[in-house]
Amino acid sequence: MSSALMHFAHTAAATVALVVLLAGTSGAEQIPALCSKERNQAEMTRCADQLLRKEKAEMAKTLQALLKETDEDSRKYVTEAQAAWEAYADKECLSRIGGSPNRGGTIWPMMNLQCHVGLARQRIKDLKEQVKCPGGRMDC
Repeated sequence: MSSALMHFAHTAAATVALVVLLAGTSGAEQIPALCSKERNQAEMTRCADQLLRKEKAEMAKTLQALLKETDEDSRKYVTEAQAAWEAYADKECLSRIGGSPNRGGTIWPMMNLQCHVGLARQRIKDLKEQVKCPGGRMDC
């Protein structure tokens, strides 16, 4: 089989897997189909990893902005909520992509990363809303 045909078959299989996953999720929480223009699975996974790193940096920046706007008594809750969200994201992605890496083959890491990117993007939106009106404020 030619490399172009193998790439097409691999990309088609990845797309079908993502469509199946997306069928059971709501619009705001879908696993984004990212990095589909990469040549092979390793490149697609590396691309998804880079995107997640970017989103995590944005989330950390936004979280710092929220902590700056939050009164001293409430900062602990913001930090605890973020830790709880991170644990949630890990379990949610396992749930969405069908469990452990042992069940997903070589596509599993990419799907897990893509799931985390989608959840991180939603979390960043939520954090930005909180920056506008942090907990404890009654004027917004």
